[in-house]
Amino acid sequence: MSYTVRYNGITDKAVGCHASSRPSIPAPKRDTSVIKIPGRDAAYYDTDYIYSDIVIPVTFSFLERDKSKWGEQYRKVKHWILSQGDGELRFSDDEDVHYRVLSTAITSTERIARTIGVIKAEFVCEGYTYLNSGDAYVQLSATVDNDYDTCHPIYRIAGHGQCTLTVNGHDFVLDINGSVTVDSDKFYSYSSSTGSFVNTSVTGDYQDLWLIPGQNTMSITSGFSCEFMPQWRCL
Repeated sequence: MSYTVRYNGITDKAVGCHASSRPSIPAPKRDTSVIKIPGRDAAYYDTDYIYSDIVIPVTFSFLERDKSKWGEQYRKVKHWILSQGDGELRFSDDEDVHYRVLSTAITSTERIARTIGVIKAEFVCEGYTYLNSGDAYVQLSATVDNDYDTCHPIYRIAGHGQCTLTVNGHDFVLDINGSVTVDSDKFYSYSSSTGSFVNTSVTGDYQDLWLIPGQNTMSITSGFSCEFMPQWRCL
């Protein structure tokens, strides 16, 4: 089976190039502060369990037999690597997960023959690996099991009036007239229909809406409907 890289929903093959080899995926590093205490032999390591971004290097090659169109093909591949879209990076030998790309860069280019080009790219991604199965909305239930690391769901709540979304005993209060989307990862709320921000209509801490590893409890005020996208992730 041929190896494929998919970025922003488009494969390398679709733009006329291919990965020269399977990239090595680095592990994220935990952000840690080292505190040295006078009179103590060992230092104190303080961590807040935040993980650094990772850089995934990929080398792409392409062949353009029509030498008069080599530059056109080169620009096509460059545009794909540097494009903005859904920011998802996927590899065909690990199809159940994806990486969230924060930025891309082309570190070098080389024309090794009149018909062959090589482009080295870097994809700067979040340290977490995201499961594709966590990217669909599901109905709110009384208990939710999280088999992965702490995740930051997106909630979509519909109804009219004031309601309370409770996650693991923490209340998040909303004044709703229609449907509101609450993004606990980006720390903002917006109208599901217009996209306009409604942060002033909510009260509570977005971190309290996160799903911790293990069993989580959830509830919503009667008369309101709620569905959420868990955004399962792991290191």
